[in-house]
Amino acid sequence: MQPPLNPSENKTTYFINPNDSGETQRLLDYDLLMTRAMGERLFPDSYTPSTGSLVIDFACGPGRWVNQAAFEYPESEFYGVDISSTMIRYARAQAQAQRLPNLTFQEGSVLDPQPFPGAAFDFVNARCISSFMPVSAWKPFLEEGKRITRPGGIIRLTEAEWLYTNSEAGEKIADLATRAQWLTGKSFSPDGKRFGSTLALPKLFREARLEDIQKQAYHLDVSFGTQSHALNYQMILAGLEMMRAFLVKTGVTTKDAFDALCQQFDYEMQDPNFLGCYYLLSVWGKRP
Repeated sequence: MQPPLNPSENKTTYFINPNDSGETQRLLDYDLLMTRAMGERLFPDSYTPSTGSLVIDFACGPGRWVNQAAFEYPESEFYGVDISSTMIRYARAQAQAQRLPNLTFQEGSVLDPQPFPGAAFDFVNARCISSFMPVSAWKPFLEEGKRITRPGGIIRLTEAEWLYTNSEAGEKIADLATRAQWLTGKSFSPDGKRFGSTLALPKLFREARLEDIQKQAYHLDVSFGTQSHALNYQMILAGLEMMRAFLVKTGVTTKDAFDALCQQFDYEMQDPNFLGCYYLLSVWGKRP
C-alpha cells in the first residue's frame, strides 16, 4: 500500500484552487446545502448571540453563513476569515450591499496563528474544513481556537463525509477523492477509504479539554426528485471539473479515466432512481 505523502512537503492543502472564480459559486451552493441539512439553524439550540457578542467564522469562503448570521443578529459583531482573496472581496461586497456594519472580513489561514487577542470571542465556528486540513493541524487549530475564545465561550466544528450514492461512477469518484485526501495527509482513515473527520471530531474536542461537549448528527437527502437534488447536481459537476488536476497530480487517476467517470456520473445523477445523501456531524464545547 502506498504510504501517505508528508503533508509538510505537499504544497496543495486544498483540492481546488481557492481563488478559482467557479469555486465561489460552488461554495455558495455547498453552504446553502449544509445549512439546509442543519435545519436552517445557524447556531446550536443552546446558544443565541446576544448584544455585544463576538462571533468568528473560520474558512468562511464567500461568507454566506456569517453574512446570514450578521443579518439575523444585528446587535452582535461578526468576523469572517478566509485564505482566498477572491472570497474575501466577494464577501465584503455582499456585506456592503446588504448594509451590515456589524460584519468584518479579513484574509487569513486557519493553519496559522490568529491575529486576535486572547479570550476575545463568544462563539468560534468552522464548517467543512477537512478538505484542506492536514491531520497534524487539527490540534493546533483547536488550541488557537481556545486561546481566542472567552471562558464559557463555544467552539463548534461541523464536518461532512463524502457524498454517499447508489451511483457506480459516484462511488468510484468517492474512492478517488478519499484516497487522494489520504495520500496528502488530510484523512483520519488508516487506509484512505474514508475522510474520517466526523469520526475524529469528538476525540479532538476531548483532547483539547473543552467542556460540556455536545454532538448533533444531520442527514441531507439529495436523491432524484428531492428539494436539494438540482442544486447538488450543479455543485457536484462544478466541483469535479475543478478537482480533476488535484486527483491527477496525486496519481489516483488519469485525466481521461476521470473524465469518463464524470460523464457517467452526470448521466447517473439524472436517473430517476438516483439516490444520494450527505451525513454531517457538528461537535461543540465550551472553553473552561
